[in-house]
Amino acid sequence: MDLDSETMDGKVVNVSNGTSDDRNSQVQGIKQIGYGIFQKMTESEQLEFLQDVFESLNQPQLRKAQELFSSLLQKDFISLLPAIGLEDIAEEILAYLDYKSLCAAELVSRQWKEVISYSKLWKRQIEHKIKTDKMWKGLLERRGWMHVTTQTQTENPLLTSEFYRKLYPKIYNHIKTVKRNWIEGDPAFKIINCNTNGESKGVYCLQYDNSKIISGHRDNTIKVWDAKSLECKQMLTGHTGSILSLQFDSNILVTGSSDSTVRIWDLYTGTMVTALNYHREPVLHVRFIGAVLISSSKDQKIAVWSINRQTITASLQTVLIGHRAAVNAVEFDENYIVSASGDRTIKVWSAKTCEFVRTLKGHTRGVACIHYRGTLIVSGSSDNTIRLWDLDSGGCLRVLEGHNELVRCIRFDETRIISGAYDGRIKVWDLQAALNPLISSNVLCLRTLWRHTGRVFRLEFDDFQIMSSSHDDLIIIWDFDEQGNPLEAVHQAVFEDSEDKMIC
Repeated sequence: MDLDSETMDGKVVNVSNGTSDDRNSQVQGIKQIGYGIFQKMTESEQLEFLQDVFESLNQPQLRKAQELFSSLLQKDFISLLPAIGLEDIAEEILAYLDYKSLCAAELVSRQWKEVISYSKLWKRQIEHKIKTDKMWKGLLERRGWMHVTTQTQTENPLLTSEFYRKLYPKIYNHIKTVKRNWIEGDPAFKIINCNTNGESKGVYCLQYDNSKIISGHRDNTIKVWDAKSLECKQMLTGHTGSILSLQFDSNILVTGSSDSTVRIWDLYTGTMVTALNYHREPVLHVRFIGAVLISSSKDQKIAVWSINRQTITASLQTVLIGHRAAVNAVEFDENYIVSASGDRTIKVWSAKTCEFVRTLKGHTRGVACIHYRGTLIVSGSSDNTIRLWDLDSGGCLRVLEGHNELVRCIRFDETRIISGAYDGRIKVWDLQAALNPLISSNVLCLRTLWRHTGRVFRLEFDDFQIMSSSHDDLIIIWDFDEQGNPLEAVHQAVFEDSEDKMIC
């Protein structure tokens, strides 16, 4: 037939088989009539009609219809919100994205990228990381980049959205390198030779912060070093015996000595303010938190003091007695006091009542050092082993073997344990693996560092470095941080370092 007939709304509509233009014109007419009829239907009638239409379609047509409906149901609200004055809502929605998702969001459309750029979401990503990840915070402080989170673009025109977009992967990649260096990289060495004369060589203790290093020496002196130049800025004298332990905070320094005294110093003036004379033998360890100071001694006693921070004085509150040999180390927090002794035991005391709680036994020789955080105690002994203990149960969780002589110092954080021993070695251990009983002891030591020529007496560490002191009269800084470009060239480095790509 040359002509098809359809009846719609009581009318006969002919669809010609003539030219394509004629047919298109006739089809458009049918659509208009059909759409008019559809609009006159109720909502339920429209749905019923559509169901009939869908049931008449074949599979390819249904798939095409599904694609069409999916696209119609999608709304680009991120682009629409700024158009109606609600750009703040669009910014808050995108702020929930992590960095990989934010990379992908920039590629959605020009409008999305403009919202991300205008709202400084890359800067907010960095600020969030600084608050939640101590390595990010530590790296920005070390590299001198912290100002980029506090300055505005008005104060520094270089701080554009593109700046933060390129800074983020630079920090991310830098931290990946640092973590890798802890396992297999060669640390950079910075060495302080304390140049002690005669037979009094030896650095028994140390502590550091971003600006200074304070060390206690066998020659009865305390030295304050500049953390950047490594030059000795000050030497404190007053003790008549070796400095065996020290700790400082923002304004005071506490030291324990083989002269049997505990001394408190004013860090601002460098003067000794108070000498505490309770112990009758060398003070082996001192620790303080706020107004509470605890000292342990070769006299087998642990003294608990109260510090007046204004007058920098202290008064004896109580004495803990229970060990049968020298108390080599003591650690505490608001819950417990933990002490280690030459009697081969570790004792736990209540920090609130100072009452004895329990004894931890397992070492076969004297316990030389401990570190305590949360419910975990890590100890080192003259039996050459390291033990991990559960404070609540008193049970030994793991024994680490690897040192050939007395383990003199031990510290740990969330991921690793660092130990130093009289064999001159420093070992890095995988803490989380050590806490898993299913993991073999053979893989727990990640690496051994050996540069000291004498016994390692003390070490401290953070996410980027280890600082150790030894009988060889050296302080060694083992730096795992990749130094990169000078701090003053950070802006140029961020913009021109072509190796730093977005991690998308």
